[in-house]
Amino acid sequence: MCRYQQQQEEEEEEGKRTCQVSKSGGASSHDRQRKKKKKKKKKMKRNTYQRVVRKVKRKARSELRISKGDWTRHGYGQSPIITCDVDCKGPHDSMRVVDGKRVSFAEFSHGIEKKGLPCLIKNVCEHWPAISGQWSDAALLQRYKDYSFKVGSDDDGYPVRMKFHHFLKYAHDPEQGLRDDSPLYIFDGSVLSEKDAKDGSCMMKDYTVPFIFSEDLLRLAGEDKRPPWRWFCAGGARSGTNIHVDPLGTSAWNALVRGHKRWVLFSPETPQDAIKPKGVDSAARWFDIVWPQTLKKDWRYPRPIHVIQQPGDTVYVPNGWWHVVLNLDFTVAVTHNFCSSANFRKVFMHCRISRPKMSQHWLKHLRLERPDLAESAQYIIDEDERCDSISSPSSSSSSSDSNSSSIAPRALFGGGNKDVSSCDGNGGGLGGLGNMGNFMENIKKAQSMIQIEAAKVQEELANTDFEGYSSDETVRVIMTGNQEPKSVDITDAAYSQGNEKLSALVTEAMKDAHAKSVAGMKERMAKLAQSLGLPQPPQNM
Repeated sequence: MCRYQQQQEEEEEEGKRTCQVSKSGGASSHDRQRKKKKKKKKKMKRNTYQRVVRKVKRKARSELRISKGDWTRHGYGQSPIITCDVDCKGPHDSMRVVDGKRVSFAEFSHGIEKKGLPCLIKNVCEHWPAISGQWSDAALLQRYKDYSFKVGSDDDGYPVRMKFHHFLKYAHDPEQGLRDDSPLYIFDGSVLSEKDAKDGSCMMKDYTVPFIFSEDLLRLAGEDKRPPWRWFCAGGARSGTNIHVDPLGTSAWNALVRGHKRWVLFSPETPQDAIKPKGVDSAARWFDIVWPQTLKKDWRYPRPIHVIQQPGDTVYVPNGWWHVVLNLDFTVAVTHNFCSSANFRKVFMHCRISRPKMSQHWLKHLRLERPDLAESAQYIIDEDERCDSISSPSSSSSSSDSNSSSIAPRALFGGGNKDVSSCDGNGGGLGGLGNMGNFMENIKKAQSMIQIEAAKVQEELANTDFEGYSSDETVRVIMTGNQEPKSVDITDAAYSQGNEKLSALVTEAMKDAHAKSVAGMKERMAKLAQSLGLPQPPQNM
C-alpha cells in the first residue's frame, strides 16, 4: 500500500471517530433536556400536591393558620405523650371480649345488647375481601386514585374533599401527615352506597355486616329517608374522632381492617363537662389533656374502659356511651350505626324529635313488618301527647268546655264538690280568671303529683315479670313491665334446630313477652289515670 493510500485511510478513520463523538455528544444533550423536562414536570406535580394540601387544610380547619405553624404547634408528631405501644395495657383494659364464632345472635342480643355492654368482638370479619387485600394501599390507589373522599367539613358544614392519591401521599409525608398534631382523616359514606358511588366504586362488596348486627330496623324508614349510617375510615397516626355520643340513640360497630386504634369509653351517666371540656378539639388533644385526669385516684366519675383494637377486631359501642378513638398508625376501617330491638325505643324517641317526618314514615312500615315494635312506638307517641296536654296551661284553662279531655280532678285544684268553672275567687277555680296565680301553682302541684305516682308505677312495672314463649314452647323470654328483657331460656331442642331457626324462635318468644308486658303496662297506667281523674289511655295503642 502506498503512503498516500495509507494517509487517506487514516483520515477516514479519524472522521468516523469524530462523527461518533459528535453523535455521542448530541445524544447526551438530548438526555439532559429530557431529564430537565421530567424534573420540571415532577416539580409541578409536587407544587400541585402542596397547593391541594394547603387548600384542604384551610377549608377543613380554618382556625389553624398554616403559615404560623398551628398544625404542628403541640409537637405531637415528635412527642410520646399521646402515643402508646400497640400491645400496651392500662389500668382500665376491662372491655369484655366476645368470640364471634361461638356467640349466637340471640345470645349477643340478650346478653350484651340489651344490657348495654361495650365489647371487643373477635373472628367476625376474617373472611372479608377487604381483609384479604382489597383495602391495601396499592389496591385502594388502583381503584380510587382520583376519587374525592371527605376529609372534613368547612365552616358552613359543607364536606371538604381530597383525591385519594393526594391523601395517601399526605398521610405518609414526613412534612405533612406524619408531622401534624391531628392529621386529616377520611370519614366518608359515599363509597359504601351504590347510589352515591361512581364508576362501580362501591365498597359494599368488600365486606359483609356481621350476623350479630344484622337487625337493621332503620332500613324500614327507606334508604332515601334514613340518616347517614355507614362510613369508610382511613387515616394516619394521631388522626381519629374526638369524644362524642353517637346520634339519635343509635349503637355502633367498628371493624378494623388495618392498623391499630386506641379506644376510651365512658358510661352514659358520666357528665359531659367532665370529659368534654372546651378547647379540646381533637382526639390527640383529648389524650393529652383529659385522659391523664381520668387516671387520677381522685377521679370522681365512672372509670373509663380502655382498649387497643387490633386488625380484624370489631368494637361494639352501645347507645349513649361516650367514646374517643385515636389511630396509632395508618388505619383503614368500616363503621355502621344501627337500630335494633335492643335500642329501638330510644332511637324512635330521638327520631320523633329531630326527624318527625322520617319517624312517621318509619312507623308506617313498622306496622307492616314489625307490628310488635310499632305498638311500642305508638305507645311512645300517645305518652308524649298526654304529657303535652298535662303541661299545657291552655288545655287546662279550657277544661270547663269538655270534661272528656280535661285534667281537672277537683281534689288537685281545691274545688271541693263545686264545679271548677263555677268557683269564685276564693275557690281555686277559674271563675273569671281572677286567681290565675293560684291556678298556675295548683297546675304545678298536679304535675308533681302525677310525676310521683307515675314513677311509682314505673318502679312497680320494673319489678313485674312477664313470660313469653315461642310457638313450640322451646324458648322462654322473661320481660319486665317496662319492656326490658331479663332473661332468655333456651332448651336443647331449640339449640338443635340451628341458628336461623333458633333466632326465629327467640323472636317469637320476645314478641309474646312484649305483648304481655305492654298489656300489663296499659292496665296499670289506666288505673293510675282513673285514680287521678285523667283521661283514659287509648286502648288501641
